[in-house]
Amino acid sequence: MEWSDRASIKKPQWLQFESRMYIGSDISDEVRFLAHFRPAANVVKGAAIIEVPMALYLSLLWQEHRVVALDSCSGQRHVNKKGHGLPYFGQLVKAKTHLHIWTDAGEGYVEPIVCKSEEVEELFKEFSRQVNLWLNGRFAHPLENKQLDLLI
Repeated sequence: MEWSDRASIKKPQWLQFESRMYIGSDISDEVRFLAHFRPAANVVKGAAIIEVPMALYLSLLWQEHRVVALDSCSGQRHVNKKGHGLPYFGQLVKAKTHLHIWTDAGEGYVEPIVCKSEEVEELFKEFSRQVNLWLNGRFAHPLENKQLDLLI
């Protein structure tokens, strides 16, 4: 599992991991796993110091559609305009960690989820459990072997 810098001028730098997936015994050209990670950081803008929370987005994509995804980042809000008949339809979901679920109407429905921990590896394990995903090899934290800028 090798994370790479995601093209961006924003600080802190986003990292990503992308992989094609086996469906049965074949590698699919249409289904892939995509992970985006941003470490928590303090960003200085003039005299202000802004706390930027850690963000992790884990997705299974079919072509370019997020069929199922786990997002974890403080301050996110979603209004479920799709998913008629599902438990959170029409509601505002403010949960830090939530699951995006494809519905008959397509993308745009989320449900809050509770994980044992908000650590990256635990969130990855929870997502893998939810979607029956198996990682070939060991999990590598996105910041493994990375040097971070320090705010002094």
